[in-house]
Amino acid sequence: MKSVLALTALLCCCGSSIAQLPQACATVNQGAAPNKIPLPGLPMTSFKSVVRAEILNKNYTAEAVEYVDEQKNAATIVMMQYGQKDTIVMHYQTNEVFYIGPDPDSSALGLGKMICESKNLSSDDNTQLFGMKTDNSGGYPHLFSTSKILNFINGSEVYKGQTTVAGMPVNKFSSCVYWDQLNSNFTLDYYFTIPGWKTPSGLDQIPVRAEVTGVTHMKNGTVTNFHHIYQYVNFEPYVNDPEVVFNTPPGVYCLMRKPVKKPPQLNNHFYYREEIITPSSADTGIPFVTESDIWFDYDLQLVRYDSRSSPSGTTSQFLNSNGPFTTIHDYGTGVQYAIAKDTNECSIDPIPVDARGFDGVYNITRKTLGMRNPMQFFNLNTTGYLYAGQRLARGMNCDVYQVVLFGINGYNEVIYEVYFLAGGDDESDRGSGTGPSKAIPFRLNMWADSVLVNQYEIHDYDQDSATAHNFDVTACYPGTGSQDFEIFISGVKNMAVMQKVAPYVSTLLKLQISVNSAISPIRVQRTRLHWDQWNLYFEGTILDAAPSLAKYENTQGKIMSVGLGKAVQGIADSKTCASQCDNLQEWNCVQFDFCQSTSVCTLGKNANMPTLINNTKCNHYQRVLGGGFDNQIPLSKVWTSLKNRVYGNNIVFSLPLPDANGNVDITVDTTQMDETQKLTFKAYDITDQVVSSVNRVGGSSSVMSQFLVTPKKEGKGYNTLVRGVSVDDCASDCIGEQTFNCQSFAYCWDAGACFMSSLHPDERPDLLKDNNACDLYSRDYTSNYQKFNGLTVLSGSNVIYQNVMSASQCAKLCSYYTAYHCESFDYCVNVNTCYLGMRHYYDTPKANIQQAPSCVHFSRNYINDFVSKAHKQVALRDNRIVQDVSPEQCAKLCVSEGSFQCNSFDYCGNYSECRLSDASASSDGQTTLESTAYCDVYLRQYGSSNAPAPAAQTSDNSASYTSGSMGGIAVGMIILGIVLGLIGLVVYNKVRGGAGGDGMTISFSRHQDEES
Repeated sequence: MKSVLALTALLCCCGSSIAQLPQACATVNQGAAPNKIPLPGLPMTSFKSVVRAEILNKNYTAEAVEYVDEQKNAATIVMMQYGQKDTIVMHYQTNEVFYIGPDPDSSALGLGKMICESKNLSSDDNTQLFGMKTDNSGGYPHLFSTSKILNFINGSEVYKGQTTVAGMPVNKFSSCVYWDQLNSNFTLDYYFTIPGWKTPSGLDQIPVRAEVTGVTHMKNGTVTNFHHIYQYVNFEPYVNDPEVVFNTPPGVYCLMRKPVKKPPQLNNHFYYREEIITPSSADTGIPFVTESDIWFDYDLQLVRYDSRSSPSGTTSQFLNSNGPFTTIHDYGTGVQYAIAKDTNECSIDPIPVDARGFDGVYNITRKTLGMRNPMQFFNLNTTGYLYAGQRLARGMNCDVYQVVLFGINGYNEVIYEVYFLAGGDDESDRGSGTGPSKAIPFRLNMWADSVLVNQYEIHDYDQDSATAHNFDVTACYPGTGSQDFEIFISGVKNMAVMQKVAPYVSTLLKLQISVNSAISPIRVQRTRLHWDQWNLYFEGTILDAAPSLAKYENTQGKIMSVGLGKAVQGIADSKTCASQCDNLQEWNCVQFDFCQSTSVCTLGKNANMPTLINNTKCNHYQRVLGGGFDNQIPLSKVWTSLKNRVYGNNIVFSLPLPDANGNVDITVDTTQMDETQKLTFKAYDITDQVVSSVNRVGGSSSVMSQFLVTPKKEGKGYNTLVRGVSVDDCASDCIGEQTFNCQSFAYCWDAGACFMSSLHPDERPDLLKDNNACDLYSRDYTSNYQKFNGLTVLSGSNVIYQNVMSASQCAKLCSYYTAYHCESFDYCVNVNTCYLGMRHYYDTPKANIQQAPSCVHFSRNYINDFVSKAHKQVALRDNRIVQDVSPEQCAKLCVSEGSFQCNSFDYCGNYSECRLSDASASSDGQTTLESTAYCDVYLRQYGSSNAPAPAAQTSDNSASYTSGSMGGIAVGMIILGIVLGLIGLVVYNKVRGGAGGDGMTISFSRHQDEES
């Protein structure tokens, strides 16, 4: 390759004009023109020229292309001679020269492999081509300026006038040059176009020809004459494609190249879409392209790739289709999940050994797999990577790194090139860029014998997208193989801050659950985080463990020759044998043999793979993964463990506050921070009743009329929680609650959560708080009463309550009063006073009804004790008929009837007629309802008007009335009811043992740390 030095006589820029060998310069001064003009200067900083060299003394012609760029501080010569192409690339910045040419061994085999060798430029002979100087600071070397490179005569030239070359008028210059490196003395004649001659480049004067005649004195005393003619063709004052010209070519690895730059580090998780371009198929010789999407998460030990290619290592026949397929490798367990996306069918198998060519690292000794780290995934972990400069890929500027790899994809040796998007270009990571690295892989090339065999185009690289939800394998666990959950977490301080830290919180929560429950992260699926201004709500699904057999690779017809640990008799199948190995407590079982004919399971503990011997009746099973591994406890135990962790305050973590860009450094030690610098989150409650989405539409059933709604409020504390119900179901549960006296409930629409409480907001308004996600519903006891505004009936009552804050609270006192049957009450808002009475409005003499603008009278609305059916009536079963009454009066008459048991009534609006009946739709099956145009039937629902005695409150003073809210003779009766109720509740709780057997009791547990 050093034949390029044949040009150095022309390109010498270090030569001296002192003629050391006069006989070689005898004609320099002959024919000098009388009017001397200077040698032309060249103003450009770069040029390209094709030079044809006629080496007359050796009878051959060579051709070279010269490239020079002062700004890039680089030069290149590409030379063709003797049918061979050689290249020299000079990097003055790194003080390197690269010799690139055909590999002689490869050429002998008819292959086109190129080789490259790197040498120190400052000590190389080819510095004579473009010069060598040092910058003012004494640092790295520089090439000479363009003008000096071409001005080789150094001012000693002799102008010899005009002549012609190839029909062009030119000026001729001559000089005598001595080159001490080769001990050569020669006459150099230079020919430039005359001023005004139009050149293709547009320059006024360009070199056209150089002729060299001289002698070289060899070290052995030999003297050699030489005569060269150099024709400059197509001289251009610029260089196109400098990234190509001044770099070593793709697919060529330069030995001894300086490692000036290391490959960038990659994040632990990322996503990208790749096109795999095979220029020529081995089978058809036709190029083809395959595509796949890849998700990689080293923290979770998970890899997923989606493709139309059928996954390898599957046992399910349904996967023999055209796809597309999702394949997920769980390196936490050694299990592969292959899912047909069109049918959602799944095959659970061991990760196949051929994964070592993609995402797995193979331990040759143990014959086990482990997950590649991010650098290994792109083959960037090996030593020997060298920076090969910048190249264009898909129009983008990229940094290129090269390494020689062996035994890849069936090739003995490949040149592996990784392209990273250069920092100055703008196709950035499509994610938020919150990770520590912004390195973006852009292309991967594989070369064998200088032929491109595979090209991987990387698109949409995102280092933030490979989150846990991308590894969804719930399709593999239908039916009872999963458990939904929601965890309640305290720690929200600021809604805007939560928006920024939410992705980190979600990831850390999933890891906490996985670690604390000792399960693979892939078993925590479909997680979702939402929050309000007080709490976080983390929903998700826990999957059952993968089959034990899916963690072992099968070798049929083989058994272990050594390393036997334990033989278990009476094993029915290989699945049971795998479970024996998984659950063995004595030592770490890593492999087993199963013989179906003898039902023997032989467990092995030898860490290294033993020699296998033939046995046609048995099969050998080896763990896919090396190192320590768990047995993946079953779903029921995981659920119990998770609840214990939550209630034991064992799910706690802290995050530093986000920086100005919204990024969170999760590597910071938060234990050294005070509370103003971090956020601390603690799980305090968990439920398995979860609904994913509920529309915020109020219930329309009649039960809702018994509640008053306070939007975007909730109470501090609750007695019990029901999940996954509608708002009207929540209202029904509150009314029907038997274990405590439900006075209100908060309904959170996003999660379908119903928080029932024995507290009424009228009694403890100080316990209300804002919550945009929930609405508070409180019992409206006035819904059971008919209202008469501006009237008082009971001013003479001897049952009086003071400090009653609402009409509903007064109605409650009437509904639960036990000294007599309370039929009505007066409520005077100006004095917050409640008067109870035993007489209904319709039974009160008109003389006792008085006008009172600040008071309201309520009498029981007995119609609430009935369910109506429109345009229906009881056929031929009327016990009593009353005219000219309202439906409410008719209902009261039915409830008050003493001569028979009134179970229903018809009310006919055209006559205002009330027909009382003992007929009940559920009594004897003989009652018939018939259609009618003007009447409605009302069927009595027992238990509504006969209100139960007051139930005991299940907490301390936080669930009782405020002091001073009771007076008169009612005090003793209510206290007695509370005491009796408390005794009953204690007995009930001891028998029941908590709600649902999960350790939860009816108490104010949600906000137990808040003041009541």
